[in-house]
Amino acid sequence: MVLLAVVAPRFDQNDLGPLDSITGTAEDGNLGDAVNYVRFVEVIRGDADDLPPAPFRYRPLTPVLAAPLPVGALTAINVVNVFALAMATAGLWWILSSIGANERWRIIGCLLFIVSFPTFYYGTIGYVDPLAVALVMLGTGAALTDRRLLLLALLPLAALARESTVIVIPVAIVWLIARRDDRRTIVRWSLAWFAVFGVTILAVRIGLQSSGTNVWEPSVDVAISNLSRPRTWVSAALTLGVPVAILAVKHRSVGSMPHELQLVFGAGMLLSIGVFAYAIVGAYADGRFLWPIYVYTVPAAVYLLAMPRITESSAAAVPSG
Repeated sequence: MVLLAVVAPRFDQNDLGPLDSITGTAEDGNLGDAVNYVRFVEVIRGDADDLPPAPFRYRPLTPVLAAPLPVGALTAINVVNVFALAMATAGLWWILSSIGANERWRIIGCLLFIVSFPTFYYGTIGYVDPLAVALVMLGTGAALTDRRLLLLALLPLAALARESTVIVIPVAIVWLIARRDDRRTIVRWSLAWFAVFGVTILAVRIGLQSSGTNVWEPSVDVAISNLSRPRTWVSAALTLGVPVAILAVKHRSVGSMPHELQLVFGAGMLLSIGVFAYAIVGAYADGRFLWPIYVYTVPAAVYLLAMPRITESSAAAVPSG
């Protein structure tokens, strides 16, 4: 119910109250990138002929899931997004359990994710980011609980959702290294994960080839536009939000966190920031590109807040390789 209350004001970009004065709405036709995913759904349904341009056509998972739903294309996408956000919340609960958080702190952590700017602002506006965040969350949970085959199975879905989900692979590798797995085991799993993700990405790009440039190509003009646009920085700051503020206040306690969790959460944060940094030079940068950082900032913030309830021994109880 909390999730529905948070996403309802922007559902289908039918912004309630004063929101429509600062955002694009379905009424004025300013759907942003959502128009490309709506077209994708319409093509699958047979209501349109041409797939959207790159890179939107390379993210088919949300449109494929939305197309069979008996509602309008935009609404169908956002129904999928609500379920994706619920799935992301379940994945966060799983991660918090794996680090030893009790039920009270798991609820607090999930609320930090749900009652947040990106969930409210980007959650149900017809984009594909919610499903991408959910798959990064589940993939990270699989890594932290040593479900390596499950991660392998999730990676094709992640690649079909959005290319930036690749960050979950180096996070999983960092976990293996931090747990001091055998070198051959680390190499074997690393190659398997990257191969599955890469083959899926390649297959989609060959199967759905598009002429023209890709939005993700670096450009000085794009960089200048992003760097000079206040919305870039305001949305980024709002997206980082409460979890990063908690980490800033509690930074002196980070040393009390188990070493492997420091490495994994730190790697995830840096990779998320790296995606945003690349978006600055290659895309229309806003807070969406930082949204996956919640997969790592929320558990880290909960751990620091919950100490000494969460102990190193409880975190270390996660099965090793």
